[in-house]
Amino acid sequence: MSTNIDVKVRLPGSKTPVIVPLYKEMRPHDGLDIISKTLGLKEKHLLSFVIAPTMNKSGFIIPTDMTFGSLPDYDSSVDVLELWKNPFLAKTCIMEAGSVLRETKEILVDMGSPLAQMISTFQRVYSFREEFSFLCGYQPDEDSKAFKKARWLNVNESLEEQDFEPHAYVAIHPLSILEKLPLSQFRPEHSGFLFKQSSRF
Repeated sequence: MSTNIDVKVRLPGSKTPVIVPLYKEMRPHDGLDIISKTLGLKEKHLLSFVIAPTMNKSGFIIPTDMTFGSLPDYDSSVDVLELWKNPFLAKTCIMEAGSVLRETKEILVDMGSPLAQMISTFQRVYSFREEFSFLCGYQPDEDSKAFKKARWLNVNESLEEQDFEPHAYVAIHPLSILEKLPLSQFRPEHSGFLFKQSSRF
């Protein structure tokens, strides 16, 4: 006899999950058509199911042969399933004072989708509500906890497109700690215009 289960699913970048009634004996991939229809997802091929990372869990890539009932440490009342292109367990952190690592965690990130779709994931994992930018950091110093090398990441491109290396960190850099100067005191080497575009997810 099949056992019903209410599965929470969410598109990457979305904040609110939807509930899809399925069966414990089903594999998530068996319910892909139902889930895709519920989410309005058209491109469903070559996607992987993941249990989305949270403050207390790093996330889990669901093997194609696992049923909902056999998923380790899966709580359907709390955990949310997402469909990702290329999940990868990455080192992540919050920056402090512009360069110092304040908090580090290893969590799943989607290497194949635009980084903008990971914003809500980082907000949930770090319980972070401030505006932030993404950095790619290398070789944190053991004493100062600062990166020896870092570069900004573009949220409109995936980590794959930006040649993200597996040993690097994905760092979130709060915008509030960036130094602000009056325009009259600013002496740039180059001048021009910067356009900002905001999106809601």
